[in-house]
Amino acid sequence: VRRAAERLGRNLEIRGANVEILSDAIKAKPVDIAVNASPAGSAAMPEPPFPLDRFAASTLIADVVTDPAPTAILLAAAERGHATVSGTDMAEAQAPLLRSFFGV
Repeated sequence: VRRAAERLGRNLEIRGANVEILSDAIKAKPVDIAVNASPAGSAAMPEPPFPLDRFAASTLIADVVTDPAPTAILLAAAERGHATVSGTDMAEAQAPLLRSFFGV
């Protein structure tokens, strides 16, 4: 998983993004966005993917998990004042592009 995350990070950096992969041990430094792209937090794995106390209130918390919606991490993040983006939000934003791509 770490290698795949690093490969994705390199691809994003090529496109101009400033990326740092934080996994296993989250560093206590400011980040603009924290994304859970793992099954952690899903109905099958309800344990939160990372501790929110490591992030400033200005950090956007996103979770690609769609079930449950919202996930426990997003509920907790909203309670702490974070802006959040859910997996459902992401899927809905992608739907028009997918329909266009597939000609539906």
